[in-house]
Amino acid sequence: MISVVVLAARHSRQPADQNRSLPPEETSVLQQILENLLASDADEVICVTDDLGAAREIKLSDSRLIWHFNPIAMHGQSTSVVAGL
Repeated sequence: MISVVVLAARHSRQPADQNRSLPPEETSVLQQILENLLASDADEVICVTDDLGAAREIKLSDSRLIWHFNPIAMHGQSTSVVAGL
């Protein structure tokens, strides 16, 4: 089984607000990453975020995409890695 963990917590990367100003016809970097991973041989893609609103912004429907909420992402990137595992 191939599992992929995507760290998408705002405290684990650059601020997500930069993606919110995109024109409607453009997709966010996170959506592009998820689309590419879902097009791969991955059996599951676990997206760890500290804001489940990010899940609502992503326009993907795939049973292999799993959203995981990490309420302590502000304590460092390693908390999101552990949450995804």
